[in-house]
Amino acid sequence: MDAHTTAQRYELDLQDGLETFEVDALRDRVEFGMMVSWNDQQLRRIVRFRLIGCSWEFPFWDVSYCWGELMDGTVCQVSLPFGQLPRDWKTALVRYARRDGVYAKGLGMFDADVISTLAG
Repeated sequence: MDAHTTAQRYELDLQDGLETFEVDALRDRVEFGMMVSWNDQQLRRIVRFRLIGCSWEFPFWDVSYCWGELMDGTVCQVSLPFGQLPRDWKTALVRYARRDGVYAKGLGMFDADVISTLAG
């Protein structure tokens, strides 16, 4: 069963710019034994950023995972300086990025095919 079908079955709100087969293909490329910081100079772009929320009453998103592509084409895990973001996550993300000298938009963190949210 794919993610969209599962989300519907459990009455979850899944906002995702990728189809399940695209996520599966991307996951197959991830070097899970490798992790870089989001301000690593070798990080070319973020390719997947997943946020999970319990309900709209809980004021935070949990960061499930973040994957990025390095300059050499390797896809790996990306370490972020936060594990949760408030519901207004874009504003908070920009604050963290400025603090760490990261251009989040330039990395693609706001792109529709990168961000995925799942809320119950």
